[in-house]
Amino acid sequence: MKKMFTVDFQNGVIVNVLAVDESDAVKIGIEKGGCGRPEVWESDSNVESFVNIEADDDGEMLGNCLKPFPIELKNKLAFFMGS
Repeated sequence: MKKMFTVDFQNGVIVNVLAVDESDAVKIGIEKGGCGRPEVWESDSNVESFVNIEADDDGEMLGNCLKPFPIELKNKLAFFMGS
């Protein structure tokens, strides 16, 4: 059974994905551009998303048709951006 996972990579890529387990979530994150040591945790979100906090795009989400951020990603992004 698939669950939602959030994966935060060292290079600033954060993905929220539906995956079988943590290793599957990391694999999906790597396919979306994540690299470096990942932190993985189960997410209570129901929306898959992708963001690169180091991208030069004024903080826009890069994937998934600009669907709203899950709240835990908003909080993490705000923390990293110093807001």
